[in-house]
Amino acid sequence: MAQAARFLVIILCVYLMAVAANEMGNRESDYYNWMDEIAQAACTGIMPVDGTVHAVRRYCNSAYAACSTACTDLGKTCFETLHVYLNRPRLSSNHDEAVGVTGSQVHRYGGGCGGGCGPNYCCCRG
Repeated sequence: MAQAARFLVIILCVYLMAVAANEMGNRESDYYNWMDEIAQAACTGIMPVDGTVHAVRRYCNSAYAACSTACTDLGKTCFETLHVYLNRPRLSSNHDEAVGVTGSQVHRYGGGCGGGCGPNYCCCRG
């Protein structure tokens, strides 16, 4: 339960950074790699032990290495896989206008470090 709470806090922090950027007069987010940031926050929130966390991009395709291999190739250990979804609805920068609407979406695969079309991020530690 504590891991789930940490995950939600980190996702909330990333969201608040984006909202703050919009409230400072920016019409678009300054975070061009927002998918990487969401994956990094999610991996950090679900990390089972203390240490350094890396969200590693991967192609969502069975022709590419599984996350266990991708992390090992970097000298790291895989502990989770995620899919950060693209093409989600863009919410208004006015928080009062986005009530009851879903925005970003992340799927957590539950500890496996496989491949195939599914995970587009590997959570690696070390």
